[in-house]
Amino acid sequence: MITKLPLYYIARRFNRTPPLPMNYTFSLTYNCNSKCKTCNITQREPVEELTPLEWRHIFKSLGKSPYWVTFSGGEPFLKKDIWIIYSYLCQICRPAIVNIPTNGLLTSLIVKSVEQMLKGNPKVQLIVNVSIDHLGEKNDEIRGVKGAYTKSVETFFELQKLSKEYKNLTVGIHTVISSFNVEDFPIICDFLIGLNPTSYVAEIAECREELLTLYSKEISPNLQKYKVATEYLTERMIYKRDYIDVSRIIKAFRRIYYKLTIETLKRRTQVTPCYAGWASVQIAPNGDVWPCCILADSIGNLRDYAYNLKPMWCSPLVTFKRFQIKAKQCYCPMANVSYTNMIFSLKILPRLMRYMFIPRRPDDLTLAEHKLQALKLLKEGPK
Repeated sequence: MITKLPLYYIARRFNRTPPLPMNYTFSLTYNCNSKCKTCNITQREPVEELTPLEWRHIFKSLGKSPYWVTFSGGEPFLKKDIWIIYSYLCQICRPAIVNIPTNGLLTSLIVKSVEQMLKGNPKVQLIVNVSIDHLGEKNDEIRGVKGAYTKSVETFFELQKLSKEYKNLTVGIHTVISSFNVEDFPIICDFLIGLNPTSYVAEIAECREELLTLYSKEISPNLQKYKVATEYLTERMIYKRDYIDVSRIIKAFRRIYYKLTIETLKRRTQVTPCYAGWASVQIAPNGDVWPCCILADSIGNLRDYAYNLKPMWCSPLVTFKRFQIKAKQCYCPMANVSYTNMIFSLKILPRLMRYMFIPRRPDDLTLAEHKLQALKLLKEGPK
């Protein structure tokens, strides 16, 4: 991956065709058994989803280019053949990391599928993040499913048991910070970290065409309140005794991501050069290819190109999309793309290294004092 970085930089700088991406998001299905307030994907029209065999043809065209892959949805585990698609990916492309978010509602199916994925692919690091947005009935209300909280926590614990047997499985918890939970975030954060996930990540509710929330401005939290919430999470990360088994690398990326998100939404522009369409790409369940998932503008369908991404990657249409992105005609706080962008930023890399190897010491305030201070600001409203 490191040897490819200069090639992406040169391609973007001098308007050349880049190598195939290193960061892929494969949306396996739009089907979902949640009705979240922050997502309207269940309202999408049904599509003819790619079959495992079609995904296999796509992976062959990608070769060894994927380094970091995300299987998304909808709910990815509703794709009944997910473990077969995963096996094809690992055998053909051999990515280093595969990340799968899940709502955790189908405990037995999820655990069984994950175990099938792990059995034949010991060299790929699989990360499964269970999504929990609040505690108890408040989580059920946000997620739109009665009993969702209990089921998600059960799935998390069952996957944790599995991780003791398979060392290449990382089990985390993921929270979407929205207008529906931002004021309670310190309480949510403390409790969920207390469950001892390997990682705990929080992202802002996004207005995305893919989720049919592009114009749903009411889901995003007040920017100042989001800032208070993420600052508390950052302090929580620094107190090592409370943040269990999280590597410095993950923490370093997250700390910078939260700051970038605030700056992006405040200035309403790209604050770092965006490499969507160069180093990252998303493939929809029906084979449409999107350089950027926020706008979900397709550059073509893989079924029309014999499942080969390469001809599309140098087409005039994708060149035009890259021009739009480079000209900052769009901006977003998308975490997946932000991580890739950080690697290419000469301003951010030194800070990333510093956060990795020289963690900041906690200040004089205790964690309890930080929590009280954050809750007060969130309830009263930051000045």
